[in-house]
Amino acid sequence: MEALCSVSAGLWLVLGGVTVYLLYKRLTRKHVNLPPGPRGLSALLTTLRAMKNGTLHKVAGDWSEQYGELVLCRTVMGDFCFLNSARLVKEMYASKDREQLTNDRPWLFAGWFLLYGFKDLTTSDSNTSPDWPQRRRLFHQAVKFYGDGVERFESTIQTELRRLTVSIEDSAGEEMDLEKLLSSSLLCVLTVLLTGQCPRPDSDLIQAIKDFDAAVNASFAPSTDTMLATFPFLRFLPGTSYREVCQKLLSTRDVVMEEFFTRQKESHTPGQPRGIVDIFIDEQRKGENNWLTDDNIRCFTIDILSAAYMTSLQTMKAMFLYLLHNPDVTRKVQQEIDDVIGNKRPPRVDDRRKLPYTEAVVMETLRYSSIIPLGVPHLARSDVIIDGVTVPEGAMVLLPFGIGRRSCPGENFARTRIFLYVTTLLQKFDVLPPVEHELPSPDPDLYTNGAVMEPTPYRLIFRPRD
Repeated sequence: MEALCSVSAGLWLVLGGVTVYLLYKRLTRKHVNLPPGPRGLSALLTTLRAMKNGTLHKVAGDWSEQYGELVLCRTVMGDFCFLNSARLVKEMYASKDREQLTNDRPWLFAGWFLLYGFKDLTTSDSNTSPDWPQRRRLFHQAVKFYGDGVERFESTIQTELRRLTVSIEDSAGEEMDLEKLLSSSLLCVLTVLLTGQCPRPDSDLIQAIKDFDAAVNASFAPSTDTMLATFPFLRFLPGTSYREVCQKLLSTRDVVMEEFFTRQKESHTPGQPRGIVDIFIDEQRKGENNWLTDDNIRCFTIDILSAAYMTSLQTMKAMFLYLLHNPDVTRKVQQEIDDVIGNKRPPRVDDRRKLPYTEAVVMETLRYSSIIPLGVPHLARSDVIIDGVTVPEGAMVLLPFGIGRRSCPGENFARTRIFLYVTTLLQKFDVLPPVEHELPSPDPDLYTNGAVMEPTPYRLIFRPRD
């Protein structure tokens, strides 16, 4: 026991020494015309406190009111640049003279540790990974949001929504846990798209995916990833949460990959894809993409599972919570659905453009809830001059928008899925607040913190519409 304490004390001394050295090196670097923002020890302490509490996005909001649209916080852990307007985001990421300098990723610990050394699409670096454009192109090709892909996607979701509405009808008038109701349904859709099969709602696989997504959400939180990226040895340090997070991340990942990749590849028949994973395996066996390894396919699967499940679930939780607090908005959405679609057929993908009010409610939910308030960070590959100031080389740039080459490739897929779920449920049911439980506030400041913010769990009542 004494030896263990001695090792821990020694590691913390090393950590302190490295921190002092990095702080000295960073503060003695010279730049001119840096963006305004907090500096020195107070900036470091504020950032560390915010990361620990999961409130960095709130602190960034306070800084924007104090310093303006462009804020640079300088700490021993790195430079953090916050963009606080759509104008700045467009100029930084969509302008031809800057997009080559701002679309890299910083070294994310979770990308290295979880994703087999950055073999994925989300965390890999487009400038240091020559095959990144091919990865993105193949990902789009496999997911296919258009042509035959839309019909297959729409059919998959409508089949699951029929099952879901029957399940709700069986318990109509009773209080229901919306997260429990939607999570199994969303995971069924994802597993069908990935493997061609839907597991039973009570299967071990459903729970394994939930555990994995919870571990991913914890590991990608700024409070965890930034500390582990700066001091990777913390994952070995006894008595810290970092060790537990890393162990949970790998154990749940391996369970999920055994089902989604290993068994899928063992039962794969060339040329007869059952889902997206089989499409990747077929491409690999063609031999035309020499870069496409088993780890790449595993990572594509993780990208889809981690991005498509948690974000859609929490967005729909936020949206129905807002609707429960604003029944007049609910009635307007239902009226638009009645006028355009009626009740004789289910909503379809091409109804999105015909339902502008409903689409606006979805978009406002995304804006107001800001489920992923800081997005996935970008990296300034070299000094970037914008608005007369210099964002220094190596700065981590955080923004609450998706734009440019690193915009989410599954954005349309996610919005369409949310649209079909919301319109189908509101076509068939009225949503009412619970009677025996308190309805929580929809205020995003009350969400549970993580890489993906989680609205407070709540119950609601679905009542069949006349």
